[in-house]
Amino acid sequence: MLELDPAVRKETAFLLGTGAIMTAIMFAIFLALGRFGLDVLAGGLAGFAVSQLNFFLMCLTVQKSVRYEDDKKRKSLMSASMGLRLLLCFALLGLAIGLAGTNPWATLIPVVFPRISVLIRQIMLKKAAKGEGGDGNEN
Repeated sequence: MLELDPAVRKETAFLLGTGAIMTAIMFAIFLALGRFGLDVLAGGLAGFAVSQLNFFLMCLTVQKSVRYEDDKKRKSLMSASMGLRLLLCFALLGLAIGLAGTNPWATLIPVVFPRISVLIRQIMLKKAAKGEGGDGNEN
């Protein structure tokens, strides 16, 4: 069984936390607009779960790929993973919207939350590096 790297645990936990906060904010906006219902709740939770699963699977692939010394094998693994994860996300989100009848916007908006979380993390790391007297580079 693949042992989770501490960095994967840390980044996944960060994305879970920030994603949950952003999903709650999205719910509050739907509520303020008078559009909150079970379809929004189910859609938001489905979109959140799919986006988190996608990020976690990407982390596992990166963790596995660094074990290979051959760059071609790494790139091939990452490329195949990206394609399969994209198909998986498309299928799961399509099922949530098409079969479960979730609100399409509430289902799809959380998909961008991991990207926002990564940007927030990069800004935090850059500020921390500058605060420690570093030049802000992550090298």
